[in-house]
Amino acid sequence: MKHLKDQIKSFDDRIVALRKEITEAIIDLLKSNKITVVTLAEEPDHLSYVVWFDDDGCGHDCVVQTVMLDGDSDFEIEAYSESVGYTLTLSSKDHDFSCTNVHWLSDILTSMNYTLTKEKNGN
Repeated sequence: MKHLKDQIKSFDDRIVALRKEITEAIIDLLKSNKITVVTLAEEPDHLSYVVWFDDDGCGHDCVVQTVMLDGDSDFEIEAYSESVGYTLTLSSKDHDFSCTNVHWLSDILTSMNYTLTKEKNGN
C-alpha cells in the first residue's frame, strides 16, 4: 500500500509540474511575440474547449476565444458559453478549473501557436 501512496504522490507532483510548465509556455508565447492578447483562430479543427462551472455546479462547454497576459505569471481566457449565451473571463490567478486542467491548457497552447503561426504566414 505504501508503494501505491508513493506513486500517487509522484503523479500529483508531476501534474503540478506539468501545469506550471504549460502555463509558463502560454505566457512565454505571448511575451516572445511581444503581445498581451491573442484572439484564437475560429476554424473548427483548431478550437479549444474548456468547461466552466456556474455557482450551482453545472458545467458548461465553452470555446476559448481570447488569451490575455495578466501580470508576469498569470493569464486570463475569454470563453464563450453557448448554453448561457455570453462570454466569461476566467483567470489562472484565481485557479479557475478552466485554467488549470493540463489537457485544456495544452489545447489552448496549441491553438495559440496555430493562430500566431497563421498570422505570421499571412493566412
